[in-house]
Amino acid sequence: MLLWGYPCEIIQQLNADDISFMRLIQAFQEKGDRKYQKRAAEEAKESAGEQKRVEEENKEITQGYKRRGVIDRFISFGNNTIFWDDLACFIGIPNNDPGMFLNQEAIEVESGEQTYSLAYLVRVMVKLQNLGVIVCESKMTMGVSSPLNIDRFHMTFFGQKILSYIDDESNV
Repeated sequence: MLLWGYPCEIIQQLNADDISFMRLIQAFQEKGDRKYQKRAAEEAKESAGEQKRVEEENKEITQGYKRRGVIDRFISFGNNTIFWDDLACFIGIPNNDPGMFLNQEAIEVESGEQTYSLAYLVRVMVKLQNLGVIVCESKMTMGVSSPLNIDRFHMTFFGQKILSYIDDESNV
């Protein structure tokens, strides 16, 4: 069964903040610098080489301890994968834990007034993940890990379809 109506159901649930974020994604896909994504890809490539070397060493060991290698789970879907650090640099915000934006007051640099725009940014990401528009991957840390400590996110095929409906007349 084909689910052609599903993107329409998602679009029906989007508000102005969600559309603004989708336009931001469009602008990033067109003009964004993927410095952190490139570095992560290089590190994953090095890790894969190290894993291969460990496997070769283990072939010679017939008894006792075999060294275990670390398998890097680097997954990238090209232009549809966006690293938080790259996006933060693109829009000019601090690239720390995005979940902190929901828990701390942010002050506009120019006016000195309190703003909630960064909190809405994270709210939108959570909402879009729940709608199946994006899939977020969190950074794993020692101790308590927040699912809002987003490392990267991927546009799903639903998200890609919705992006095709949104005009690219963004002011980003």
